[in-house]
Amino acid sequence: MQHPSFRFLELDLRAGSEALTQALGATPIGLVVHLAAKAGVGPSVREPAAYLDNNVLGTTHLLEWMRQQGIGKLFFASSSSVYGNSPSGPFARTNPFSRPASRRTRPPSWPANN
Repeated sequence: MQHPSFRFLELDLRAGSEALTQALGATPIGLVVHLAAKAGVGPSVREPAAYLDNNVLGTTHLLEWMRQQGIGKLFFASSSSVYGNSPSGPFARTNPFSRPASRRTRPPSWPANN
């Protein structure tokens, strides 16, 4: 994507807030889009430590860096498996949240759908 107000960075957030400061310097930032995560419920059950390390620790470093920089806006994309199997295509805020795609993302009291 080319836009003067947009900059894409591919970084390992586990490296800490210092790595972010080094990569961005004094660049003015109004919003952070956070897409850096390992995806998939199944693999996260098989390798929980890797997911905790990448997703939780990495996000914690990002949030700490944002706090240090005074950045108050974060757009965070969650796993699509919590939103269900929508036949209508791209997800929208108006899609119902009644049938999560993964049984691991719904309360035990909900009926099984897979």
